[in-house]
Parts: sequence; structure tokens; C-alpha cells
Amino acid sequence: MSLGYGSSLGHCFLNYALYMYKLWFEASHDKWRNNCLVPDDVELKTKNSLVLDLIIILWDARLFLAKYLGIDSSFGLSYDFLSKVPQGL
Repeated sequence: MSLGYGSSLGHCFLNYALYMYKLWFEASHDKWRNNCLVPDDVELKTKNSLVLDLIIILWDARLFLAKYLGIDSSFGLSYDFLSKVPQGL
């Protein structure tokens, strides 16, 4: 999952997180997680939760004060996601 910036002035990536399927957290995949050096503190999260975390990290740090948020329709259809997007964005 990633956040990016784009305008007539340029574009860049702002933040990112790795989405991992539920299967990766099952005991049958312990070896895979260990071989891939997945940190022990990584938790199962939905795509909506990951993207919201990325947005909030940037918003709270005041590193990037956007006026608008462009998102995929799957996020825009989630009232839970939209209700948690910081006010003013």
C-alpha cells in the first residue's frame, strides 16, 4: 500500500506499508515469515486500516498538509474508512 503526491509541480511517494494476506499469519506459514524476515510485531491488518494508518501518520506529523485525498473506490465505499480520515483533508 502506498501514498503518493501528484500535481503540476511534480510527484513523489510519501509513505508505504506492506499488505500481507491472512494466510501469512497462520501457523502453516511460520517458516515463510521467518525466511522472509517478517518482524514479530507485524499484525494482520486490512488494506483500509493500513492506508488509514499511513494517512494519519503523515497528517499528525504535519509533514504534508494536503487539501484533498484521491482514493480507490474500494476505500471510498467504506463509511468506516471515510469517517476516520482526518478532518480537513
